[in-house]
Amino acid sequence: GGGLRNESFKGFAPKAKVISQGFSGILINAPKYVNDYNMVITNNSYGDNIECYYYGAYDLASRMMDQMVFDLPHLTHFFSSGNSGSSVCAPYPASFHTVLGGYQSAKNVITVGATTDVGVVAGFSSRGPVKDGRIKPEIVTQGQQLLSTWTANAYSSNNGTSMASPCAAGGMALLYQRYRQLHGNADPLNGLMKALLCNGASDRGNNGPDFQYGFGWMNLLRSIDMMENDHYVIDNVAASGLNQHVINVPANTAMLKVMLYWNDPAASPLSAKTLVNDLDLEVVNGATTYLPNIVDTFDLNGVSFTGVDSRNNMEQVVIMNPAAGTYTINVKGTAITQNGSQDYFVVYDPIPVQVKITSPVANEPILPSVDALSRVKIGWEAYGFPTGTVTIEFSDDNGANWSAIATGIDINSIVYNWFVPNVSTTEALIRITKEGTGETTTSGLFTIMPEPTVTVASTQCEGYFTINWTAVAGATGYEVMMAKDGEMEVVA
Repeated sequence: GGGLRNESFKGFAPKAKVISQGFSGILINAPKYVNDYNMVITNNSYGDNIECYYYGAYDLASRMMDQMVFDLPHLTHFFSSGNSGSSVCAPYPASFHTVLGGYQSAKNVITVGATTDVGVVAGFSSRGPVKDGRIKPEIVTQGQQLLSTWTANAYSSNNGTSMASPCAAGGMALLYQRYRQLHGNADPLNGLMKALLCNGASDRGNNGPDFQYGFGWMNLLRSIDMMENDHYVIDNVAASGLNQHVINVPANTAMLKVMLYWNDPAASPLSAKTLVNDLDLEVVNGATTYLPNIVDTFDLNGVSFTGVDSRNNMEQVVIMNPAAGTYTINVKGTAITQNGSQDYFVVYDPIPVQVKITSPVANEPILPSVDALSRVKIGWEAYGFPTGTVTIEFSDDNGANWSAIATGIDINSIVYNWFVPNVSTTEALIRITKEGTGETTTSGLFTIMPEPTVTVASTQCEGYFTINWTAVAGATGYEVMMAKDGEMEVVA
């Protein structure tokens, strides 16, 4: 995962310390690992009771996870949603109500579904709702044909929500790292991090949350933007109380996303409804009140509508093309049946109208493509453009000359798989132009360089180690590196 064998396959958080145990051992020992290692994230790619009758069940394992977020307030748990997307569990439509019961169906964890590399839900990915109608999964990431570490010190591709969940956990590790950088190495509260991750996700499938994609496809850039700009509130509301938080929305905003999340007290496994403390979210601008998006449990593949949510402990208001000005976020303590009050987290993201390239990034080293799996993803954000197409171009000489990679690409697809040409350059650029209106966004300079083939000399001398490699056209020099303590160190 550190990319020592192939830098292109470096993982999300290559410097993270990893504790590995079989199945739920990591959860049983969580208090000890938090104390001994300051563990802040767990990934759990497993499940049991893969039967229709138990999908979405809230049981003692669910209750244990919901309680643990209070006992260990800086620890966030990720679970793969399951690979039962091809199942039919009557009376639900095919694929729906297939999220695993137990750990995955807890309220205060993050359950992760799987997509293709361009953000389309994978056919095998388990879908909600859980038994009491709550939204699961909360978020999706790539889990189909995902390249990762493999046995015998190799890399391989694999499929499953078991691949998607560690992607989300690795992304969360980066969010924890950034929070520590901004706050004197202090650890954040798990509820805040869950809200930032889910509200930052890019909507996929039907507009608003749904039972296939949850709140969307993981987008760490939006989560980081909210964190760095302090677009969040941590507060407490009393039973029947009302808290108000005022925010300003600038001009030229394409979308305002506001999310309310709270770690809800553990419920009884015998309860038909697992929500214990019911809070409600409203966003008010002038005479207009905006309510959260709700998914209809009688039309599981339908488009969400707005209303009062009395089922989920995560609510989201989305306002398209909001007018500039002052908005008031209302948090209501509608029905608090335990503890007399409830801590909560509000996060908000005023997203500007923009087309902005997100990858490749400046100074990134890239290898020429040799097959479909080695293609490189060109990514961008596009907000405020319901329809439209873009042209994607490439320059290997710092913009002096450009060649077209693709034209007529849907502006909202936000990802394109690029077969990288076999060139050697330190002055590579990607440019994306909106067709018809001409808005452009250009990447920073990055490097494309073929990989030398390294061989070990057949004859070796005592005290020395001789290696050979093929010359790379355009290379001005070489560094010989050796792995040491998880790092590659230059030795010649």
